[in-house]
Amino acid sequence: MKKIINFFSKYKLSLADKKIILAISAGPDSMALLDMMRQIVDDPQSQLIICHVDHCLRNDSYLESEIITKYCQQYKLQLEETKWDTPHPANGLEAAARDFRYDFFAKILRKYQADYLFTAHHGDDLAENILIKLLRSGNVQEMNSLRPIRNWIDNSLLVRPLLSFSKEELLVYAKKRKLAYIVDYTNQENETLRNRLRHFVMPQLKKDAVDLIKNANRFVQTEESLEDWQKLLFEKIRYHKLLNGIVQVNAVDLSDFNCHQLSLYFNWLIDKEWGRQVYFESLDLSDNVQNTKDHFTLVRYLSHFYICPSDIILLKNHQQEVVLDQCFSWLKTKYIITLNKLDLPEVGYFYANKTSKFIARNLRANDRLKLPNGSHVKPKKKFAEKKIPTFMRNTYLAILINDDIVFVQDIFKNQEYNINYQRYNIYTLF
Repeated sequence: MKKIINFFSKYKLSLADKKIILAISAGPDSMALLDMMRQIVDDPQSQLIICHVDHCLRNDSYLESEIITKYCQQYKLQLEETKWDTPHPANGLEAAARDFRYDFFAKILRKYQADYLFTAHHGDDLAENILIKLLRSGNVQEMNSLRPIRNWIDNSLLVRPLLSFSKEELLVYAKKRKLAYIVDYTNQENETLRNRLRHFVMPQLKKDAVDLIKNANRFVQTEESLEDWQKLLFEKIRYHKLLNGIVQVNAVDLSDFNCHQLSLYFNWLIDKEWGRQVYFESLDLSDNVQNTKDHFTLVRYLSHFYICPSDIILLKNHQQEVVLDQCFSWLKTKYIITLNKLDLPEVGYFYANKTSKFIARNLRANDRLKLPNGSHVKPKKKFAEKKIPTFMRNTYLAILINDDIVFVQDIFKNQEYNINYQRYNIYTLF
């Protein structure tokens, strides 16, 4: 218990009146974490929310729920569970399982407006992770992906308080406390690199280096100190958040960075804005070339860099009917079209005949925008005038009345004049 209490003291992590999501799998490590935290917090019944995901990968996985449920009932703790009972992918199973698991944790964290997510990663996991990333990439930041504390969603923190514990210490604790737990027999198989390292490499390393876990934690702390200095530099660089989750950085502000340093900066920026660890190992900085990695896209266009989740820019041929004064969603933003003046951020306005229905969609190859003299122009000309990258153009909201385009976000509004036209205002809602 002293080790975990020292962890909170070292990182000045307050537990008073905090709501904590505990990711519990019913293994000895997570059951030890659950038991420790129940004793440490002032009011475990209100502060702790136990989260369990049954991945349905073993025939006996139901036993996990039985063990966790019994413990929670004994101490009257809140329990949230789900099953990953949809078809599992043939490839990338581990990553898909992790995505499902953390999506569930995020949902529960938001439900309870929790402050922290705690996981039971321990020192052996840390050493194994360093070895795996060394073998796969040699990227120091990836080798340090199991950090003790990191920013997560909605200003919460992802916390790993057991990194100074060895697997053996947690097993001893679980047995001493007479905790029920389940051993995942799939961890005994040697099909994965992690399991091969765990069974054949780690035992020998522990014999040859008695301070292996201590040294692994020292590696993490040293690399974190270097990242703190890096962060001080990166935070001086201004960037702008555009609509639909796109971030823009002036290329001039990054002109002193070499390609590797640019990669580090964009990795940091993604973590800061989206709470995701994405590593652009190489970059093509040619104009209008998309660099895509782990569902994020980075593009340099003229004098700026743009970065966003890839799903933002994959929108094609999407359209929906919109009703006057009713909220509607476009990508990750909510809008309203109204005749009224509202105390909300204004996206723009246009004049048109009286109507209560519109079509919201993205622009298409055969679209034309009508100019005041009656001629028409392709939207790409207007985008080029505004220096808007090609990859972003699908994300721009267009409003149509019947088949006529009357508004395109940031680049066009109906330019015909008619004394009977009304002004329609478009606002974003947050």
